[in-house]
Amino acid sequence: MPSSRGPPAGRGGVLAPMPIATGRRTRPAHRFSTPRSTREQRRQAAGLGPASSAALLVGVALAILACGPSTPPAIQSLAIAFPDATVQGTPDVELDFPELEWRFGDDSPLPGEDDEGNPVPPLDVWQAFHDISGLEIRDGVLTGTVSGPLPILALSIAEDTLPDDRPSSFTLKLGLPAGEELNVDVMRELEKEEILDRLADSELGDFNLELRPGDEVQTYVLGEAQATFGIRGSLSQIRHLLIRPTEVPEGTRFTVESLRATGRVEELSKLPSGFGWHGLAEIYRETVVSRSPETVTFDVEAGDASWLDLVVGTPGDHPVTFRAVAETSGGEVVERQRTVTEPDRWFELDLDLAGHDGPLRVSLELESEEPGRLGFWGGPTVRHRDARAAVSEPSEHRLALSDRGAPRGVVLFLADTLRRDHLDAWGYERETAPELTRLASEGTLFEDNLSQGTWTKIAVPAVLTSLYATTHGITDVPHRLPASVTTLAEAFRDAGYATFHTSSVPFSGKNSNLQQGVEVLHERGSLDLGDYGSKTARPYVDEFLAWLETHHDAPFFAFVHVFDPHSPFRPRPPFDRRWIDAEGAADLADHFESLRESTDFHGLPDRKHLEDAKIDEEEYVRGALAWYDGSIRAMDAEIGKMMEGLEALGIVDDVLIGFVADHGEEFLEHGRSWHGQSVYGEMVDVPMFIRWPGVVPSHRVASSTQSIDLMPTLLELARVPVPEQAQGRSLLPLLVAAAAGESPQEHGWNDPPVFTERADSESESVDGLPDAYAVIHDGWKLIWNVVVRDERPELELFDHRADPLDLENLADQHPERVAELKKLIEGWRTRAEEAKVSDEGLEDEMDPEELERLRALGYVN
Repeated sequence: MPSSRGPPAGRGGVLAPMPIATGRRTRPAHRFSTPRSTREQRRQAAGLGPASSAALLVGVALAILACGPSTPPAIQSLAIAFPDATVQGTPDVELDFPELEWRFGDDSPLPGEDDEGNPVPPLDVWQAFHDISGLEIRDGVLTGTVSGPLPILALSIAEDTLPDDRPSSFTLKLGLPAGEELNVDVMRELEKEEILDRLADSELGDFNLELRPGDEVQTYVLGEAQATFGIRGSLSQIRHLLIRPTEVPEGTRFTVESLRATGRVEELSKLPSGFGWHGLAEIYRETVVSRSPETVTFDVEAGDASWLDLVVGTPGDHPVTFRAVAETSGGEVVERQRTVTEPDRWFELDLDLAGHDGPLRVSLELESEEPGRLGFWGGPTVRHRDARAAVSEPSEHRLALSDRGAPRGVVLFLADTLRRDHLDAWGYERETAPELTRLASEGTLFEDNLSQGTWTKIAVPAVLTSLYATTHGITDVPHRLPASVTTLAEAFRDAGYATFHTSSVPFSGKNSNLQQGVEVLHERGSLDLGDYGSKTARPYVDEFLAWLETHHDAPFFAFVHVFDPHSPFRPRPPFDRRWIDAEGAADLADHFESLRESTDFHGLPDRKHLEDAKIDEEEYVRGALAWYDGSIRAMDAEIGKMMEGLEALGIVDDVLIGFVADHGEEFLEHGRSWHGQSVYGEMVDVPMFIRWPGVVPSHRVASSTQSIDLMPTLLELARVPVPEQAQGRSLLPLLVAAAAGESPQEHGWNDPPVFTERADSESESVDGLPDAYAVIHDGWKLIWNVVVRDERPELELFDHRADPLDLENLADQHPERVAELKKLIEGWRTRAEEAKVSDEGLEDEMDPEELERLRALGYVN
């Protein structure tokens, strides 16, 4: 959906379809083949060398425990195998679509309309919104002059001009001799004062890309790769576009030749069939895209307990019939079909292959009344019931814990905005999370864990890659993870696991390129939360358990990101009254409403806001914490429901569970609310524990740990190779020491320093705050404010155990300790910067076919 204010949910770029990679159009002699691993291909293409000999490849002969030597591959993704598929029946038709292009001659198909629906000339549709003068049409182009520092050209779009189709891209032909960036905003309302106020805080647009200044007109395509947040909705909802070039000198003339809008159905209908990363109703999958009446055929290997894991859907309004057919070499046929009449929704079409051991030819057949209609075959993968994931040789520490093989499944549950000092397992006086307390007591709890980021965009990629933010490079909203990085999902998928991912905010999904290795991704836009916009645990646990019903017989990895502790804090009943009465809740709601206009986009006050509004600080904090704690308790209930689901499936003790938060939240401890603004304890001290009965001991670890330690720990426990890139350390030495009743030092653990960081960003800028690094070591915490924007000192030292919220600066009393810890930060910073990852040179080093596969999956632009 377009919006008029940001950056809350609903602002930002377009959720456009990714390119599709195409297969062969001729049918070869009958043969049976399996695809290579895209991870192996990507590592070689990125110059990382081949994966370890223990690395397990998707679609090759993975060992499945308890199965014989003729066992077929653990998982065979038909989407990734598409380049080896054959396609028949491609229609020689072009569907008609309305021309959605604004031009400035007599042939312009979209001149615009006035309030009464009468045609009007282009200059009534285009306007010099701000810092532009002399706007006119000359020789079939729109031209004008930049007259100030914030030039904005606006296009107003009449209702019913654009179709009810998902946006794919906007193509702008613009001539500009100078400037740095091109920002484009998609709006419902054109409120000038509100827009200018927002741009004073952040210049980020819904689309952002570099200008190519010069004398010639340039073509700019604004699509998924240029989108900032992602727009959920339809082209038909767009009423205004704002075009904003930056750093353009006053007096510069510009030229606009045309602007074209393209919908998803139109774009895909003009491309050949292929595979890509596509979504329906904001649920995304690796997808084979075909056009009726095409048949796409694959050669696969099946076992006695195999099935084709498949969902189908269509982005268009026309009914489409999907038919999945499997044929053995002996001529036996198994098939299922489903007619889809409702667009933008996935429907199950699993095909049971049990009893058909050996080579199979699988055909995906699409039919519709009108040739050329689109069909999405979502996540088509051959899997095997009762399979066990392949395992590498256990490490010494893993073997000391248990000689068991891989777990049935792995669940990484990440709670957003959760402080550990608000959990009873960490000593909080309120019983906010009895289920988490129980689970933590059945595993290993890390008492002093440090997050590597202070807001979600930075912290979640750190958890899922085991990289510091300085190294993974994501420090602002438009940034995306390089394809050369191995994510936790990729590591598990390469070991034969089905992979599932929920994202409660665009920062933790595909807009950060975190879909790498994920087979099904639920974005926040897939949920309708009504008045409880941040409470995602209930629907996401339901979605996970529904997915697990059909995937628990095979190895699985799930990343479940929930948002419940995040503001708005008011939880669903009955938890909204657990620690506050009706009168207090009404007063708190009134406080939030009265503060809304004077605070930042998140609506949370700093101390001065409360003083100006004459709201008692103690009363406000007491009420806000009542709702915050209530949201934690509500989330905890959903975790209990998740565990009941695992119990009902008979796998509760065969699932390795990791629990962590991305960051904390400030409640005026240092004068502010919200998060992202500091590296103080309330922001970066987060909970973490792991549970796997029979392998992970029941213990509390006092040593300081980092959230980036979780990825290598989970992988080593599951006996999956840890990527060489990982900067975190496996915590198994601490587990082994706990199980043996010995000191961690006896098992090679030397209590290393732990680090975190905070950098200002254009989109999340909070005026007057420092760029800072922090280290914790030997019971001390040093904060180094490397860029100071307020009155705080450059260096702050705290007794970490006695003062976990960093309230009393002891730097002047211990200068030698300050110097020692500052030196640690300097060394760490140098190493992190030297290890920074990127995809620079990727296109030059890989063959075109593999590059197209990565583009189709959205891994590279």
